[in-house]
Amino acid sequence: MSSINLISGGILNCPAYSKPNVNGNGIAETFLALNAKLVPSVPNQDTRLGKLPEALLSVDADVVCLNQIFHEDDIQSVTNAVVAKYPNVYSSIHGLNNNLLPAGKSPCSGWRTFWKLLCLSRRCSDQTDIEYILDCGIEKCSAWSALSQECLTCVGTAGPANALAKCVFSAKNINVAGNMILSKAPIENAESSFYVTEKQANRRGKLIVEIAGRTIACTNMQQASNDIYYEPDTQYFGSFANENLEQAKCINSEFQQQSQVILMGDLECGPAIPSAMPSIRGEHEPSYDELTTQFSSPYVNLGITTSTRSNIISTHVMQKGYTGQDNCSQVLGYYDGVEISTQYGVKCTIPS
Repeated sequence: MSSINLISGGILNCPAYSKPNVNGNGIAETFLALNAKLVPSVPNQDTRLGKLPEALLSVDADVVCLNQIFHEDDIQSVTNAVVAKYPNVYSSIHGLNNNLLPAGKSPCSGWRTFWKLLCLSRRCSDQTDIEYILDCGIEKCSAWSALSQECLTCVGTAGPANALAKCVFSAKNINVAGNMILSKAPIENAESSFYVTEKQANRRGKLIVEIAGRTIACTNMQQASNDIYYEPDTQYFGSFANENLEQAKCINSEFQQQSQVILMGDLECGPAIPSAMPSIRGEHEPSYDELTTQFSSPYVNLGITTSTRSNIISTHVMQKGYTGQDNCSQVLGYYDGVEISTQYGVKCTIPS
């Protein structure tokens, strides 16, 4: 891996991506996007994590984009189990040569933070959804201003009941945006960025890597939700739908000058397909329409849901500038009797 860049930029100031000179070694023609949803609001987290590596190996894609895998221990559990097939890995907590960055301290260090988390563990431990954890923490513990981004993400993804053990007494890194890339071929260039500079309960970001001569972006865009917009520091968005749309515009702006790009992940948006059986309802359709001014999503042609709960298509392997015959399939809703995630994986072959 030749270089790593950590970037933080405002949502309305998305710098154009400049493709570096790379060797282009190896092969990258099959791609898997999967939102692992390793969060307390989705049941059986430990069981699902235990089956995830074996499930990924069974799909045998050249490049894997995983979303919502936040904790260093979870990342290591996956990477250690798949290293023979996927020796190359990148996330926001990885540095050169596929190594994890040193943690140095716990995500929630300091006595002021400790007392806020003790309050959360006592008064908000019955909550699992991050929105309600946030509301409870602000109302009962005045926790928002006291918690760093890493601490906030750790608490939200571990749950208040586990916050002290996982976030205070454990010197581990937090992969704040939750994205991770696994690759058979070397990762020759990599960067990690957030969409906004402000702290958020659900802070989104993207990874951009160069693998086998291909520019690949892995991201999980803002959640599809009609709830009242609850992010304290980014109220200027007004709604989750608008934040999702701005992220789509950011992606298009960033890659406008690039002729060929692969875009992977749970983009939290997709088209309505009334003719599908069963019919597919639209999800943040303005965002999907924005992305498809530059990208195409070959999976959409199947007209098959990517959710185990709803008839929507939100996970994609999109491509720009490739003219070969694409081939996509729905994978990994269940593996060995275990529901791996509430999202199916999407596997696509995109010839170079």
